[in-house]
Order: sequence, then C-alpha cells, then structure tokens
Amino acid sequence: MSSEEGTLSITAPPRALPRRRPAQAASLAAALALALTACGGGDPAPTETTTTAPASSTQAADTPTATATATAGASPSTPDGGTAPSSASGSGSGSGPASATASGPYVPASAEGPAQNVPKPVMPEVMKEETQEGAEAAVKYFWETMNYAEETGDPNFLTRISSKYCELCSASARNLSDIYGSGSWLEPEGSTVHSSISRPSDTGFVTTILINSTGGLAYNPDGSLDPEGEAPPADRDPWIAETTYDEDLGHWVVDEMTFHGDPTP
Repeated sequence: MSSEEGTLSITAPPRALPRRRPAQAASLAAALALALTACGGGDPAPTETTTTAPASSTQAADTPTATATATAGASPSTPDGGTAPSSASGSGSGSGPASATASGPYVPASAEGPAQNVPKPVMPEVMKEETQEGAEAAVKYFWETMNYAEETGDPNFLTRISSKYCELCSASARNLSDIYGSGSWLEPEGSTVHSSISRPSDTGFVTTILINSTGGLAYNPDGSLDPEGEAPPADRDPWIAETTYDEDLGHWVVDEMTFHGDPTP
C-alpha cells in the first residue's frame, strides 16, 4: 500500500484496502493514553449523557466531555433476546465464531477457500438512540461490519451504517468487490476497539479510538498466499471516527473513519 501527498492510492487486488492513513497528529496515541489514564486507566463505565447532535460543521469541541471505554463488553443482543456471535474470524480471542447458521457451521477462510456461513453482524439497539452511548456503539459496530465485509466480500452492512462522506467506507466497498470478483479472498484482520474517548461535535460526536487487530491474510484464486496482501497484527492503532445521527434511518452513521498513526507496518 502506497501513499502520495497524504492520500493513499488504491492498488490492485487481492489486498488493497485503505486501512492505514498517514499521521496527522503525531502525539495522538500518547494523548489518548493520557486521557484514558486520567479517566481511571481506561476501564470506567461511560458517563451517561444524552446529547442531541446539532447540524452544522464537523469540527469538535476542544475539551473532551466524554468517556473512555475498554471494549471487552457484552455482545449485542439479537431480536429474540439471544447473543449475537462475533462476525470476524480471529477477532478478539483469536478464533472464529463457533456457532452454526441456517446454512451450516461457520468455516473460516483458508487456502481451501473463502469463509463460509459467516455470522452476520447485529446492530445494537443502543445505536438507535440519539445519545453518546449510541454514537460509541456505532463506532464499535463499524469495525464488526468491516470484519464481516473483509471475510465475505459483502459490504452491505458496512455501507448501511456509513454516510456518503465516509471515504474509507466507499473505497473499501469498491476494493472488496474487485478482490472477491477476481476470485481472490481474504482472511480478515479481526479488528476490535481496545478503548475510546468521545467528545461532541457540531454534527454529532468525534471519537478517538485505539484499535487492536490479529492480522490478516490474502489468498490468490489458486489458494496460494499473496505476500503483498498480508496485514500484520496491530496493537492500539489510533483512529478517529466522526459520527452523525441520521433521523431518516433512525440510527447513528459513520461520516468518516481515519487512521492517525504510522502508515508503515
């Protein structure tokens, strides 16, 4: 993956997802770590705020009001009250979901072929609430849909919770269509939110996130590994998300998701 004048170029399949952005704030990770420590080490419960997002510019307020959260929380519930399985192979614990779907058991991607019967991500109900907790749930759900899109080549869940302004989202959807359309496939990076801190903006919330990932692989149509497509594991990569509540859709959407760390692995 290459960069030119701060904008990532999109290379050929099978692995061209623009998952890394050049740094725009060199001290961002350190600043977030300090903020999380000041809030009690990154583990306290979120502050219960019910902020309605005004609609004007995307600039955030200077002072964070918000919450620092670590992800090891509960999975979202399904409509029937059950627990939704994780959507990503290798996410979190390093193994894919063990549950079966109506079509059969989940089979992770390998040299034998792409993943099969991948459990679909389930939108958490709190995402439908016009609150800070809803905005933060949307950020976490974004990464579940990204994992699912990488593992299946189906970006529909990702695009449904992304606005037209999200460049990463649209570029990822295009690239995944090219990758899977060429007969190649991916083993997803298994990205999860390690911790986050949010502050209100003029259009919703800006959330600074630290992302962990287990690393991913890319396979050519013949099942051979593509060395150019290997994604190394990541530990607390800094990202910034901009979210807005979409009244027509009745839930939060991601306007932008940008990487603010070292663009080189």
